[in-house]
Amino acid sequence: MRATLSLLIILFTVAPGFALHLYQPAHEYTDAELAELNWFELTLLASEPYARQGFVFDSDFLMNHYLATDWYGPIHGSSEHIAAAMEFTAKEQQDMARFKEAAAKLKGTYDGCWPVEDLGGLEVRHYRDVISAEFTKLELPAPFYELGTGGGISIWSSPIFADRDLITTDRTDADPYYRVHVRPDGTIAAVEALARGDEGDYFLWEARYDRAGALRLFHPVYKRGGWTSKVAIAAFAGGPEDTRIRCLISGDLSRIEMEVRDGPYAELPFRVTLYDQEHDGPEAYGKLVGD
Repeated sequence: MRATLSLLIILFTVAPGFALHLYQPAHEYTDAELAELNWFELTLLASEPYARQGFVFDSDFLMNHYLATDWYGPIHGSSEHIAAAMEFTAKEQQDMARFKEAAAKLKGTYDGCWPVEDLGGLEVRHYRDVISAEFTKLELPAPFYELGTGGGISIWSSPIFADRDLITTDRTDADPYYRVHVRPDGTIAAVEALARGDEGDYFLWEARYDRAGALRLFHPVYKRGGWTSKVAIAAFAGGPEDTRIRCLISGDLSRIEMEVRDGPYAELPFRVTLYDQEHDGPEAYGKLVGD
């Protein structure tokens, strides 16, 4: 324990610091605001009051974040004794409880960290082609364009599809083909691109859409043999006419970062490293992507 704390002190001393505070003690956090946040954002908000008093976290994600600030000073001693000596206002206690409650409904993995619509029970149709409409172009980071979406749906539009291209069976030799999840009102909840491989169908990418028609969550993931090599996710705010990027997660096997551009924070925008191969190792990556 002492060796670990000493290492943390050294890292804190040599790392370039930045004065980033996310939690706002005076802000009245609404349920609507919390519903837009992902697991990582909620966890950061819930942990900051502890970090401000020097708490040492078991999470690499949290420790790497706070050690990079110029205000965090880890305290020697056991976590139990440190936590017992901390004092929080009634407002801080209430906020942290709400953040933790909201985070408990999500997962600490890149594809389970956002509150997204449950696709279970929706009608599923298969298509050889999916075309796009209602374009609302957005500037996205390079990983999105590098992964691409083939000749199918655009990553910045709401989808429509042509009945003449409907595949009536669950399996197809089309490469790729599209699995479309349709709500009872006829709107599209999600489009998934799949391709046929030697060992069966494998996942290429997925796009999810909110009821207003704006792209809300997008994470193309290239998988072969169950291994994930790229990560690219975006949460969007607004509607078809004023869609804007609220939060991005992008990276690869070596590094995954989260960039937040909108939300109930003390400072915006901000960037947080979720995984760094040099410090965290492949086991941490596996946990992050949910493998």
